[in-house]
Amino acid sequence: MHCDVGGGYQETGLSDIPLLWMAAQAHRHGLRFDPGVLGECGPRTAGAEASTEFRVRPDGFARLHASRTGAYRLSRPLHRPIGRAENRDGVPDGNEFLVVPAKERRDRESVYRPPELERYVSDQQLCRLEPFLLPDL
Repeated sequence: MHCDVGGGYQETGLSDIPLLWMAAQAHRHGLRFDPGVLGECGPRTAGAEASTEFRVRPDGFARLHASRTGAYRLSRPLHRPIGRAENRDGVPDGNEFLVVPAKERRDRESVYRPPELERYVSDQQLCRLEPFLLPDL
């Protein structure tokens, strides 16, 4: 599932969500993008040297991959804490949000229940949603 977020699989529906989120945050802080670079049509020319354009098709319900393979299967899974970030003084900083597509997947798929996501969503005072909606590509 690690590559489902950071990219690495041929199917990019899940990893396109954080890509678009990062692009939106960068745009919010003044970075300008060519609107045609991130789009459903994809590059006009393909190839690592020939194109800086990307086909982007975000899909919050795309297939999750089992990325824990080989020796990693021998260790216990690490469930990343959500909503527990602290500043240097050990005070919760409140700067963590749950992106809407992850909440929608959790709400619609009863088998999608990462333990830390469940803990975070169940605490109404802690749970904050990132109002990031997928573009209508």
